[in-house]
Amino acid sequence: MKRFHQLDALRFFLAGIVVLGHCSGWERTLANGALAVDFFFHLSGFVLAHALFQKPQTSLLEFAISRFSRLAPLHYFTLSLLILFWFTQYLKLPYNEQGLPQALLNLLLLNGFIPSETYYYNWPSWSISAEFWLNLIVFFSIAKYRLRILSAFIAAAVLYLVLSSGKRLDHVLESFHFTTIAAARCLLGLCIGYLTYEVFNSVASLRFPSFPITLIEATLVAALFYSLDIDSFAGRLACWALIPPSILILSLKSGYLSRLLSIRLFAALGSLSYGIYLLHGPMLIIGKRLGLISSPGEMTLSSGFAILATSAALAIPLYRYLELPSKRYLNAKLKLKINKIPPR
Repeated sequence: MKRFHQLDALRFFLAGIVVLGHCSGWERTLANGALAVDFFFHLSGFVLAHALFQKPQTSLLEFAISRFSRLAPLHYFTLSLLILFWFTQYLKLPYNEQGLPQALLNLLLLNGFIPSETYYYNWPSWSISAEFWLNLIVFFSIAKYRLRILSAFIAAAVLYLVLSSGKRLDHVLESFHFTTIAAARCLLGLCIGYLTYEVFNSVASLRFPSFPITLIEATLVAALFYSLDIDSFAGRLACWALIPPSILILSLKSGYLSRLLSIRLFAALGSLSYGIYLLHGPMLIIGKRLGLISSPGEMTLSSGFAILATSAALAIPLYRYLELPSKRYLNAKLKLKINKIPPR
């Protein structure tokens, strides 16, 4: 199945923005850097729609196994690492009376849906939680049965509710109706990502001249990164609005920028983005507790780049010896059990 390496490469750079923002603070990096996570949601909607289009016979259970085997192993590894560290240091779970219930929420991948004023355990995993369950509850049916009107309606409704509430587009666990802003952002991104793939699917067979497309690619990507540093409502809205056309134009691979991002080096970096994203949280928490680093959000930029480089270095063996083998093993074992279930 075709893989969009150029989009994976962009995911790597945006994961780096998230790491630097958590280390040194958004005001010293990019004011809207937290919206880089929304790019991940849009991209997931895009590439998962592609996967379902290529294998339309995929069942919900098979889709769930595929998503679980991709997202869960590294999430549980980092969660276990933090719990083990806390027990060896203090012989108890962290966060006092919230330690056990929050651990259970993390185990069930529900930590992104419960409003909270405090981040518990590996806080970047809120996005993994939101994406996993919304993939199963909403996205699968929309993409498998190509419910374009429903997807557009959901996206418009969620965007209206968020904007009319006066809440920021980059908030996370703040209460939003019966769930969180995090869940709303994820649902919005998945639906728009799916619709972006529908557009791509309708124009992918066309041939476009390289030079004009290269100019469009460069303009959109530059505008996207520029808008990440405009600390205003208009800047955040512009950033969010630039994500779908950026994904679309790069996915066509008709310009020189998308071809450059598709080379082996950038493709390899893109494969590390998930590890970088989930590893930097435990590094900051453990490093702070051991007195090795200053508080997250208050570190120098050079220290932030050091954390980013260390996260990338650690992500390499984890990708090779944990993520890939776990994904293959879980996919094989769980799907084998499905095949053994007798039909009704």
